[in-house]
Amino acid sequence: MKGSSVFNAGLFLAFIGLGTQIAFGEIGVLAGSALSTAGIVLTVKGYLMQKHPEKLKKDERSKKISAWAASHSWMITIFALMIMFWINKLNILTLGTDLVIGLTYIVMVASLMIYKYHFNKKGDIE
Repeated sequence: MKGSSVFNAGLFLAFIGLGTQIAFGEIGVLAGSALSTAGIVLTVKGYLMQKHPEKLKKDERSKKISAWAASHSWMITIFALMIMFWINKLNILTLGTDLVIGLTYIVMVASLMIYKYHFNKKGDIE
């Protein structure tokens, strides 16, 4: 798919999402937010596909690094969830659902980025 097509589809989705939020008020906020977010992601991806197409091509090494980073990130996230469970269970802190979901997201994304950086610097993975 061409970068300009992805860019245009992203803009379209973003505007549809905004329109949904405006037209349906409180009922359309969730669906409109999801559409707007997807539209923004596609718009940025389309822009990057247009400006830097060589950076988006994946070779065997980058796929391998991504797979290893994702598996390591998953393990770190599982450990973080276990720690949060015991913190809550032992009444050290009261953790609400929104806090646990937010912390899980932050741990997962941050550890994925750190591991990708580490494995890129390291070179070959074995």
